[in-house]
Amino acid sequence: MTSLSKMPDIVLSTIMDHLNFRSLMILRKTCHDIRNFIDDSIPASSITKIQLTVNPEQVVLEFKYSESVSQQNFYSLCGQEAFDLFWNDFEIILKHQKLILESFSVTLKYKNGLNKLEASVRDRVNLRFLNQLKSLLEPRKRLLQIEKLDLIMEDQEKIMCVLPYIDANKIKEIVIFPGPKREMVVFPSDKVVETEQWKNAKKLASANFLVVEPIEKFTHFDNCRIFVDTISVEMIQKLKEVSAIDQFVLTVWPNNLLQSKTLKSFELNHRPHYQSPELTQIFRTVFDGSFPDDVYEDCWFSRIPGDNEHALVIRSCYYSWITFSRREWWMIKPNYERIS
Repeated sequence: MTSLSKMPDIVLSTIMDHLNFRSLMILRKTCHDIRNFIDDSIPASSITKIQLTVNPEQVVLEFKYSESVSQQNFYSLCGQEAFDLFWNDFEIILKHQKLILESFSVTLKYKNGLNKLEASVRDRVNLRFLNQLKSLLEPRKRLLQIEKLDLIMEDQEKIMCVLPYIDANKIKEIVIFPGPKREMVVFPSDKVVETEQWKNAKKLASANFLVVEPIEKFTHFDNCRIFVDTISVEMIQKLKEVSAIDQFVLTVWPNNLLQSKTLKSFELNHRPHYQSPELTQIFRTVFDGSFPDDVYEDCWFSRIPGDNEHALVIRSCYYSWITFSRREWWMIKPNYERIS
């Protein structure tokens, strides 16, 4: 009987077309000839999601072929051999990944209350891991193609080890979470917001940190949720106003949310309570009028220049969320009270 390695290439290719990626990786380890053939032909991986989770003891590599089929591999970080084994396996996965990933996640595990030695060990492991990841992603001729990037790490220097090496033309959503901090922290992201990946993404989800960059760095998102320290008239005005597109519009406004044709929602989190007189005065200053809502005491609105069918609506809830959204004008018109 002819061994598998002696079969014609066309037969081997046909066999591999019927194997999932996990089976291919097992087959690859059987002999040098099969390994070389798989590496040379690089059959497409059927993996849809990849998640990396790092703690001082181990790395967990999880990938999914579909919603119901997944695999987890655990790699100890106690020795160099195990560390090298993980990077070898992960590099093979990326080499065979030809389809666009639905999501790619990197989580650096954190614990509150670590002493200085424990925190130092954790930081050293995380830095070593991210530097190795960067060295793997950076030289790739074909940037990693993903739709959703999910990063759980505590500062932008770590984020910049991953974000710039994602295909900016394919990314749709970015998720940033700095870890389970007990208090809301300031999170500088001046480098992150200047990347093409950031500028091209359409959705942003963030939590547990305060944004300090100009609000204009966030208004290109179709769907966005951020935390800010204070709300000002200038901030709300920048979110509301548009370029003058009608000769009867007296104020020339910068490009922003009203200009967006794809806006679904934009949310701000603020510290003052929504019933504060200061916040009410800001809304009264910036918007055209208000109307009652079944859930919120008041919603505020502004008409959209050149659009007779919709209005930009802002509302604030009990948990201090301010939400901008589009609403059909016929739903507002019978109930609104124009500001005098």
